[in-house]
Amino acid sequence: MRRVLAATLVTVAILSTMAWAASDRPTAIEYGSREAGIGAVLGRGLDARNTPSAVAVTSDGAVWFRESFTWHPRVARFGPDGSFREFWDPFFDLRGWYRPGGMIVDDRGAFTADGDGVVLGPVRGGGADTFVTRMGPDGSLRRRAAAGCTVAGNRTTIMMRTFVCFASPRAVPPALPNANWATRGPRGDVWFTDAEHSLIGRVRPDGTQTIFTRGLTRWHSGPQFITTGPDGNMWFTEIRDRVGRITQDGRITEFSRGIPHRASLGGIIAGRDGNLWFTLYHGMVLGKITVNGAVTLYHDLVYPSDGHDFDPVAMIVRDREGRLYYNEGQAGRIARVTISTKVAR
Repeated sequence: MRRVLAATLVTVAILSTMAWAASDRPTAIEYGSREAGIGAVLGRGLDARNTPSAVAVTSDGAVWFRESFTWHPRVARFGPDGSFREFWDPFFDLRGWYRPGGMIVDDRGAFTADGDGVVLGPVRGGGADTFVTRMGPDGSLRRRAAAGCTVAGNRTTIMMRTFVCFASPRAVPPALPNANWATRGPRGDVWFTDAEHSLIGRVRPDGTQTIFTRGLTRWHSGPQFITTGPDGNMWFTEIRDRVGRITQDGRITEFSRGIPHRASLGGIIAGRDGNLWFTLYHGMVLGKITVNGAVTLYHDLVYPSDGHDFDPVAMIVRDREGRLYYNEGQAGRIARVTISTKVAR
């Protein structure tokens, strides 16, 4: 009897573990699919060639993104009711897009949520003439002053840029516009990455700038996106195959175990489950890393369309419900990922 009882308890424990693992696994559905992928398709209408790039989720639950190719310069919106609308991108300019060698250069600047609309660049300088344009849910445009604000983003990183404002115009450091990404930290500091020089930077509200390199794999790390973690530290991705953590006093730790060599990491965001979630540029892969550095990769959340096995994904953002959104590059889709709401311990 004892053996039977023991076996029963083991079986229950195994089944409970399997059920928890299944419920803990993220699930994805897609916006913009022309054909059904994995799960429900929330909205249609996109052409895969439009290449959704920068993505934002506004306060009304709408999903916005920018479409990057010159033949279709649009800002698009999937409404919470499933509606789909496209608006002419106010900063589209044919001049200067194509450079020798076929490289596409885009100087349209910022793209970020602002209430129920989005803020679009460019941002000029750091003085009184600085401005951005806000696009409302109906496509209406309103120019807005943005003194003391700037856009961080590398010219070769097309439309993946962030818009940050400082305590005063004098606090804007001249080097920040060349950064790859920037975000505001929990203490009001602005943190940014610089892939070209393999460094992390911090700007105090008074404009004092500090550069951190110790702890990075110098000249090979290529820091990309950066965000505030659930532990109060700043977390960032590296272009090759690492996720990094930098404390508020500048101590850097890199994590690579569980990440494929030369995986090319993209965006990163803190989840409501107490973990960090990041994207890989190739293979439609979503990754999770705990604050202790344990990595889990999810390879089969979405379905590659049109025969593309390596559709780049880059930006990742979060809505008020804790769901994650990232762009699927050449597949012409935006993926919405639902993760566990149970906080990791």
